[in-house]
Amino acid sequence: MDTGLKYIDVSVFQKDETKDVACAGAVNIPMEMGICDKADISFSGTVKFDGLLFVLEGCVKAALTAPCDRCLKDVAVRFEYELKERYIKENAKNDEKTETEHIKISDNKINLHEAVSVSVLAELPKKILCAEDCLGLCQHCGNDKNENECSCEAEPNTRLAELFKNLDIKKK
Repeated sequence: MDTGLKYIDVSVFQKDETKDVACAGAVNIPMEMGICDKADISFSGTVKFDGLLFVLEGCVKAALTAPCDRCLKDVAVRFEYELKERYIKENAKNDEKTETEHIKISDNKINLHEAVSVSVLAELPKKILCAEDCLGLCQHCGNDKNENECSCEAEPNTRLAELFKNLDIKKK
């Protein structure tokens, strides 16, 4: 396995040829995403060329550290998913096959780093928790409610009370 996410040179492919691709490396994740700054990634798969389209498909495994959505403690997150991308050379002739969703290749190279980086952001778990029953932080004093209790009293949400007072909800 090569180290480092790389470019795949497609200029050497013959029609109906398939090549194995495997690599590993680190992917930078923009900090404005509020998650982490780096993920360790491995990819194992193939590139197939049918004479017009290059199809990259395989398995991506990712490992990163991100804050819990409730208490902000660091959590080790591991996940894997299938990646499938279609590429076409920029100067390819337009026909019905090229109307499908694909990425244009301008320099005879598929940027594997870019393909994996973009897909990792899309595949991140929607909610990252240190534990399913994480209590989070107190909204008044900031205390981690998983570690110790605080003396803050929960205030009722008066905005919701105003909405519910006009509803006719019957108890069963």
